[in-house]
Parts: sequence; C-alpha cells; structure tokens
Amino acid sequence: EFENTVKVEGLASYEQLNRMLTEAYPQSVTTKYYCPLTVRIHGTDSWGDVDEEGYEEDAEFAARHEDVIRQRMIDYNDIDENNMAEYFYGNNGVSEKLRSAEWDFERRNGELYGCITVQTAGPLTEDEEQYLKEWITGQNSDGLGEGFEQREIYFEGGHRGAFMYVSLWSPDDDHFVDNQDEFEDRLMSQGMSMGGM
Repeated sequence: EFENTVKVEGLASYEQLNRMLTEAYPQSVTTKYYCPLTVRIHGTDSWGDVDEEGYEEDAEFAARHEDVIRQRMIDYNDIDENNMAEYFYGNNGVSEKLRSAEWDFERRNGELYGCITVQTAGPLTEDEEQYLKEWITGQNSDGLGEGFEQREIYFEGGHRGAFMYVSLWSPDDDHFVDNQDEFEDRLMSQGMSMGGM
C-alpha cells in the first residue's frame, strides 16, 4: 500500500515520506502489566517425606528469594521455549499489534510481583487492552503460569529441603492484572491506607 501510494501520487517532500513511514510502521510501545503472586511453602520431615498441605507466604518472602524465583522462570522458559506473543488468540486488533510478551518479576515496595512486559506496534485502545489483560490472566492460570507453578523452587534457608511453588494467579477476588498507571495508583492507595492506620 505504501509503495503503491508513492508510485501513483509521488512524494512532495521528505516530511511527507517520514509521515507516511511513521503511519505505515508504528513505533513500538512497551507496557508493563503487574499481578500478585501466590507463594506456597512445603517442607520435609526427618524421613524426607513432603508436607503435602504446606502453608502460604507473602510477597515480602517472595522478594527475599527473588533471584531463585526469577532463575526458575528463566529455566522454565528455556525448556519450553515460550514465545508467548505467538500464543495470543482473540481480538484482531491486539493480534495485529502484539510483538512480544515476556514474563518476569519485579520488586516494588519490598514485595515481589509478576511483571509481564508487552511490546505493541502503537498503543492499544481501551478495549484492546482489556482483551490483552484477559489473555494475560488466562496465561497466568492455564498457560505458562500453570506450568511454572508446578515447578519446585528450592531456596536457601529452607528447613530440611523446603521448597516453594509460585503462582501468578489466584482465584481470590483481590487478584488483578494492572497496567503501569493502575499499578502505581494501587501502590499509592495501599501506602495511604497503611499510613492512615
């Protein structure tokens, strides 16, 4: 389409060429999406039997073990060769714009969160972003996240070979997938509510 326009109409100036190229090839936009983690600890007794029930730990505990959690995700991605953008389905607008989606973790205010970095060709509309968030939630619960949460993560200081499972999803009502602005607002409101206690 770009080539045909140039052949038929010609070019009046360099500025016109630059504008046409910008429209034809939108600049990449990088956006981060955040979600809370669920951490479950399982210990072993003196006979090596695993405590099947385990117990939950919080995001501060996860932050103290950020390096081993991240390394486990890297190892998991290397084994399964997950290029998650290729697995997007649904909204055509998002399909056309989505260039990459990478799962990682980020520490904020002493707590560890799931951090999904997404690159798109140009910004998403509100509807497109909503579709993308739903897809991220689905990946966290049934896709990449489901596979990752089944991987044992051993950590230093774990009593008798204790290990954890880390999930990027929870059925609880307080689970969320926020874009950067929404996440900053959430952190600010949490800080204000804690400060008011």
